[in-house]
This record gives sequence, C-alpha cells and structure tokens, in this order.
Amino acid sequence: MIVQGDLIVANITIATLLELHPTLATHVSAAGRAILSGVLAERVHELVSALEEAGWKHERTEQELSAQLSRLNLPWVIASCRHSR
Repeated sequence: MIVQGDLIVANITIATLLELHPTLATHVSAAGRAILSGVLAERVHELVSALEEAGWKHERTEQELSAQLSRLNLPWVIASCRHSR
C-alpha cells in the first residue's frame, strides 16, 4: 500500500532529489505539493528541468526565504512543486 500525503518536505542534496523524485511523486496526493530545499541556487534550474520532464509543475522558488530559514548566508533555494497527473 502506498501512503499519499498533501505535503512532502525534503531538505536534501540535489543528487538525492534527482534520484528520489519519482518516488516522491508516488507519495504526494493529486492536489499535494512538494517543498524541496537544500539545493544551491546555481543548480536549481537543473532540478526544475528534471522535475518538469518527469511531470512536476514548478510553482515558485524562494531564495530569500531559504536564507532566512537557514540563518546562514548560503545561496540555497526552496522550490515548491506539484506533480501533474
């Protein structure tokens, strides 16, 4: 049995996100959203492209919020996505 939820939050490396996004898609409900962080701003386009090719819809990227949340001056981003089924 696959358990689905309305929200998936992942703060992991881009390499892991690129590997796991098909699995995440099976666990997010049709109306659900994935909030993904831990991705360097310079690589966010790589992640978004891979997600879009796999049927995800990129909603927005928040670099400023990510920096505030981490309390570090690092160029990380938070991406909000939905999987289109």
